[in-house]
Amino acid sequence: MTTQAICEEGKADLRDELDASVECGSGYICLCGPPSSGKTTLLLNYLTAREQHVRNMKRSFLLEYVSGKALDGDPLRRLTWRLQPHTKRRRTECTIRQFGRLVRQWMDDAVEGSELHFVLDDADMLEDDAVHVNQWLSECLTATPEGRKQNIVCLWIVSQMPLHISNSFRFHFLSKPDAAVVQGWLNSLFVANRAFVLDDPAVNTPHFTLEQAHTSVVDAVAYYTTHLPMRASIVAQDVRQLLQRVYYILPLLAPHYTCGHPNAMHHSAAWGKRRELTAVGSRGDPLVAALKRIGYSAILWAVSAFYCGAVPRSKQAYVFDDQELRRRTNPSGPNATSHKAAVLSSSAHIVHVPHLMLVYRALLKICVHHIDPLEFAPAETAVQHHHTLVSWGLLAPSLQNSKAYHCHIPITSAVGLSQLLSLNLYDLIPR
Repeated sequence: MTTQAICEEGKADLRDELDASVECGSGYICLCGPPSSGKTTLLLNYLTAREQHVRNMKRSFLLEYVSGKALDGDPLRRLTWRLQPHTKRRRTECTIRQFGRLVRQWMDDAVEGSELHFVLDDADMLEDDAVHVNQWLSECLTATPEGRKQNIVCLWIVSQMPLHISNSFRFHFLSKPDAAVVQGWLNSLFVANRAFVLDDPAVNTPHFTLEQAHTSVVDAVAYYTTHLPMRASIVAQDVRQLLQRVYYILPLLAPHYTCGHPNAMHHSAAWGKRRELTAVGSRGDPLVAALKRIGYSAILWAVSAFYCGAVPRSKQAYVFDDQELRRRTNPSGPNATSHKAAVLSSSAHIVHVPHLMLVYRALLKICVHHIDPLEFAPAETAVQHHHTLVSWGLLAPSLQNSKAYHCHIPITSAVGLSQLLSLNLYDLIPR
């Protein structure tokens, strides 16, 4: 079975689940998944197909869509304004009772068996809390009296993480496409668009053909989505950002395809060369200057410590590839506010020395392609710098566990240290 067939089969299964949720009747339906996993596209395609099915049965169907990213103001007010007749539309303050009255009026006027669907996309971006959204349909889902038409009204909530909505009992989750699915999608796009591109120029000098460019993109996507630490980064978790990164580093991979085939070393080196053009935090920072005098091993150990402190507990089992930790980790993990604080200070999460050594080895594989490997010591030897950071107060023992530490390295210093190693922490630290 091809990767495209596997992807289509998974979407078909989810469409069956959505059908079952709608057939359950009116209410809230939550659709969750990571960025660029296809949540909105899948839902809108499903509702478009359902609209055609409902209209073929001579029933009414209405779909109203609002996005938290592109919305300026109260989303409930926007939906209420759209439900009003065109001749009576007025931009006034909206209440949940007014919204419920308009919904009931539409359901009473429509033919029995009609459907009204509201899509609230990017719900994570809304300023309104989940408690307010939880009450939107409170005036619409009251007990249906005898003789009232049996119509359906659904509020679809699309978000990256499930919201705390007590009235919702229907949840659907989309997982991030794996490397094989993304590769199959890229191959299908290349085959579909190849006929519209002119043949490669006939020149005597070596050049990068379209087939080689496509192969390099597919290989890079496969490598960065399956190898640490790239696969745990924000860039690799978002297909759009990953493709932008791959096309940015394509000139670095092109020479290896014209004279052979690149290996893991070339892909890691290309990722590491991509760093910020500005040297923020590297000028005048005493910590950067002090660690630079000690050596690259001390710099890499400090960067690894900051990285460990910025990884939330819910992501540690995945990033550190620790099966035992995966069994012990609470699936809820820290909240988003905790992770934002971690990215800014790296002190919100516990640092363990075994994990620090693992990250040191992973980052070392990237650094050795730009810096002489003899400049670095192995992790077993570089652990001596751990005592230096503790004595300087940059790593403080945890009160609950003497073998765990909190990192207090400032983010400006961490950025300056990472730039000395041709690393970009913002690309490597996961969500």
